Amino acid sequence: KPSKNLTGFIESRRKLFGLAAVRVFNADLGESAVATQSGTHVSHLQAFPLDLVNRVITQGKSLTHLQPAPTGDFVAAVHPIQIGRAIRGAVAVFQLLPPGAMAKIGGINKGLEGYRELKAVKQPIKTNQYITLSIVTLLIIFAATWFGFHLAKTITVPLMELAQGTQRIAGGDYDFFIDLEGPDEIGTLVNAFNKMTADLRTSKARLDEAQDEMRRTNLELEQRRRYMEIVLKSVAAGVVAVDADGNITTFNPSAERLLKVQAEAVLDRHWRQLLAPDQIEMVERLLMGLVPGGRGTVGKQIRLSVGGESLTLMVHLGFLRDESGKNLGMVVVFEDLTELEKAQRMAAWREVARRIAHEVKNPLTPIKLSAQRLIRRY
Repeated sequence: KPSKNLTGFIESRRKLFGLAAVRVFNADLGESAVATQSGTHVSHLQAFPLDLVNRVITQGKSLTHLQPAPTGDFVAAVHPIQIGRAIRGAVAVFQLLPPGAMAKIGGINKGLEGYRELKAVKQPIKTNQYITLSIVTLLIIFAATWFGFHLAKTITVPLMELAQGTQRIAGGDYDFFIDLEGPDEIGTLVNAFNKMTADLRTSKARLDEAQDEMRRTNLELEQRRRYMEIVLKSVAAGVVAVDADGNITTFNPSAERLLKVQAEAVLDRHWRQLLAPDQIEMVERLLMGLVPGGRGTVGKQIRLSVGGESLTLMVHLGFLRDESGKNLGMVVVFEDLTELEKAQRMAAWREVARRIAHEVKNPLTPIKLSAQRLIRRY
């Protein structure tokens, strides 16, 4: 027999959730309570199958059911009522479906049947699609590979030409030219390379001309240097050149012979390290005549003892200046006057002897004449 309390409770829940009807069944499939929406007659729910309720109670699982009715189609959901471990009944809730819902559900069922039929032929269709896609993929790969090779050729050929040109230019061949033009970046790179090669060729020609001119100049300087060495070796006077720092740069063979010093022992050494204190003082007295504004050269006859031998030298000292007047050092030229001095002394003594002989000879002549006359007379 339906319980009023239970009927009131499910009525409140029906209103809360907006349901069309709620029916409660006990374990014996008897109806314990029912609550329906206004306008929904209980007779419309009588066609609800009790075997569905029995399966819910027996299996303990919720089930759903579609039910047509004169006032509209219903969808029912049945859920077991479990107290502890025992299932004591089931509750069924009904919701009124909008008009045409069953038709839509029928359409869905037909679609489902169609899907099931289509599923049976899915594998052949899938295989055909795979084959079609594979063929299209192969065609795309082939086209992409061909396009890639073609694009790579348009890039690699100029790059190979550039690499070859770089190697030839590195080997000294500046006549290399890449006959390739294009509006893209590769063409710009090729044009820049050709321009660089032309600039290098022009620079190489100018450099060769400069090297030839430098070679001719060096040859002339070498010839002049050899000529000066020959002159310095041939001149009898000793020549010593000193740079602006006071280091000896030139010491000719005559200077070696007169001063009895090897050139290797004095070259690149300061002249003060090679002279005695009295000789340094003598050179400084000579340098006093070479102060700026004074004479360009100064000469003086000196006596010098070298290796136990006394020498009379005529020393000429002067500054070395370039075209701009810059001081490059000084040059010392000395001549050996020892033999000339000896010859001059011998000539003086001969003159003295001649004059003495003349003075001696003049008194004897009258005496001789007188003796001759006496001999003739007597």
